Amino acid sequence: MLDDVRGYLAHGLYIDPAGARTLFRDYAESWRAGQVHRPSTAAQAETYLRLHAYPTLGLRPIDSIRRSEVQAWVKALSGEAAPGSVELVYRWVSTIFKAAVGDRLIAASPCVRISLPKRADTEVVPLGVSEVEALVRRSLSLTVP
Repeated sequence: MLDDVRGYLAHGLYIDPAGARTLFRDYAESWRAGQVHRPSTAAQAETYLRLHAYPTLGLRPIDSIRRSEVQAWVKALSGEAAPGSVELVYRWVSTIFKAAVGDRLIAASPCVRISLPKRADTEVVPLGVSEVEALVRRSLSLTVP
């Protein structure tokens, strides 16, 4: 056992068992506190994590969360939120797990090969010239007293 630990230390692979038991929410909050984000980005991360990630993952030790559980969480979230929102909150969670790997709390992120909901392709139809001219005329008539 001691030789194993020495080997992991020598190769930079050692994972501290105490750190691995850190709750996902606690680690995510300390990670958020250290990030340099614009206020709107910081607010978005806090909201998405609080509303969508913490209820399911927040009170779990970070090393106990498995890939299959992340996939199940994404599927459940897909029934509540739009595909773009699901992808956004998943990206926050994935980034936090990558940081935990970098901090040597966990050996690998469970956010690998996760299937996200597909976004509906919407066709953008530009306005015609006459419609743009009508908008310009209308906006000019609103600004002139």
